[in-house]
Amino acid sequence: DYNCPKDSNSHWREIARLGEGEYAAIEQTGGMRSIPTPLDEEISRLSGELRSTVVAYGSEEEIAKKERADAAFESMPMEAKVSRTSVRVAGGVVSTYDLIDGIQSGRVELDKVDAGDLPAEMKDMSLEQRREYVETKIAQRNEIHKKLSELNRARDEFIKNKMAEDKTSDSFDAKVLAMIRTQAARAGIEY
Repeated sequence: DYNCPKDSNSHWREIARLGEGEYAAIEQTGGMRSIPTPLDEEISRLSGELRSTVVAYGSEEEIAKKERADAAFESMPMEAKVSRTSVRVAGGVVSTYDLIDGIQSGRVELDKVDAGDLPAEMKDMSLEQRREYVETKIAQRNEIHKKLSELNRARDEFIKNKMAEDKTSDSFDAKVLAMIRTQAARAGIEY
């Protein structure tokens, strides 16, 4: 049983004041505006293609992480898939156990990866075949990233326009944005 003071809002308001911040209550429903776009389905589809370029490597546990991540991703609602994809595309990283990310970031050298740490489809390949395989995955990923970046820009513009039409200012995300703008202005930053 959670023992919360009846007026916990006053405590949170005081914490915000002491931190020179602001307080906003979150509605029980979360209070976030959800704006579906005509681009979401294509972004979700391309996200699946992007996941297909992941080459999990390392221990059996590391390789199993990909299977669990794929299953979790497939069970996500469309909005969560799209949101997660836009974050990953902006950051350029698909996953920490991905050989392709490791090679592209310079953390991993393909010729130094033990064959036992490679996924089944690469174990019996020669080093040259492995390089070709990785180059193919990189080319696929780059093409998907390019498409997703364009779609994400168009999606952001669509959402921006819809939010401009919707003058609702009592949603949680609108309150947070207003607070960020106020605090940024105090620091001389226009947001």
